[in-house]
Amino acid sequence: MRNRSTEGDIHRSGVHRLGRAIRGLRRDRGLTLTQLSEDSGLSVAFLSQVENNRAQPSPQSLNAIANALNCTTVDIVGAARAGRVVDVERADNATPEDRCLGRISQVELTELHRPAGGGEDPQTHVHDAVLYVVRGRISVQTSDMSADDEHTLAAGDRIRCGGGVAYRWHALEDAVVVAARVDDDAPTPPD
Repeated sequence: MRNRSTEGDIHRSGVHRLGRAIRGLRRDRGLTLTQLSEDSGLSVAFLSQVENNRAQPSPQSLNAIANALNCTTVDIVGAARAGRVVDVERADNATPEDRCLGRISQVELTELHRPAGGGEDPQTHVHDAVLYVVRGRISVQTSDMSADDEHTLAAGDRIRCGGGVAYRWHALEDAVVVAARVDDDAPTPPD
């Protein structure tokens, strides 16, 4: 019998974060993919595809993974939801490696010029999104678009919104912003 609640939770949490959560839980427990395979009864190839977001586990497979990780499917889905991040990096705190986008593997860049008051409609992406302020100042609202989740960024600052995090922004003064959609879930080789 299918667990509809878990299936819905898997869909809402997003397969891209689910793989990352499983990988994180496995590594936290010091397990290799081979060990997780043996404990779950699932193949190394399938588990690698799940961790790299190339396959979505069925509720039964997710339950087998959870049992092998000594946790529940709710723990895995919760870890996936916790993967929704908003990370602001101020220009004066960034290392040279992290200055613009942070550490990433694949990226699609768009340069946006907006006058004061101009901006973007609310949006959500499957992968992480980064806004890097080249010139000017912007205001970014995240999650539920409330004032509590509002961030003011100046030239050199960046904000990274994890996949699934809703955000919108507008220019407080004439601004140039580099918007990037980031895929930092590049395939990792099996342990």
